[in-house]
Amino acid sequence: MEKMRMTSIVFVIGLVLFVSGIGFAEETNKVDVEVTLDYVTQYIWRGQQLNPDPSFQPGVNLGFGNFTAMFWAGSLRLTGSDGEEYGFVEVDLGLDYSDKFPDCKKISYSVGFFHYDFPNSPVPDTVEIYGGLSFDAPLNPSLICYLDVDEADGLYLQFSLNHGFGEILRICNTPIGMEIGAGLGWGSDSYNKYYWGVSQSSLSDFSLSASFPFEICDWTISPGVNFSTVVGEGLRDSNAYGDNDNLFGIISISKKF
Repeated sequence: MEKMRMTSIVFVIGLVLFVSGIGFAEETNKVDVEVTLDYVTQYIWRGQQLNPDPSFQPGVNLGFGNFTAMFWAGSLRLTGSDGEEYGFVEVDLGLDYSDKFPDCKKISYSVGFFHYDFPNSPVPDTVEIYGGLSFDAPLNPSLICYLDVDEADGLYLQFSLNHGFGEILRICNTPIGMEIGAGLGWGSDSYNKYYWGVSQSSLSDFSLSASFPFEICDWTISPGVNFSTVVGEGLRDSNAYGDNDNLFGIISISKKF
């Protein structure tokens, strides 16, 4: 019951912020729409191999002022291996507010929440709220704290670095860029207990990514490759999600309207 009340409070706050953002957007007559279409050879999330087969992951982001409403209609299972049926295995809704600190323009902050829904699965829905900082510095470091206020009732921290190299080559007069990133995650004891069955706080996962974005007819296409590994010894030994080390490809397509 307490978790249900907390979930309800999160949604009420989110609804108030969303309506406030819509009002702001109407006043400024400015609503940004972004469509994303991703294909991944595996679905890996925070080191967890949630689907070893290819998935299609579409999404829509609505931006109004400093607010962004996110609808992620994924992950759509594209194969029926291991007796699993085709269909969506996850649908996420989120709301984000991001801005820079007034007295320090080199530091940005973000706050918001996600609601995770798992249709066609016995896994219960859950809700996370989060807050994060990013720094306008070499390698653009950022730190985000996710707090599950529903099922997991625990913390997940993610530290990341990323850098863009601009144009690295040109093919048929089309400039190709390069973006690289690295991330390190940590889970609290309750978080790891829920997701991994391990009652101890520890480092969770480490990831590396590289993508090569280019534009065609106002669409941004970013083929890339990601590597993810589980670094917590207890988590690796749990064998909760199949392979602990995964190399997988991604093709991301997006357009802003």
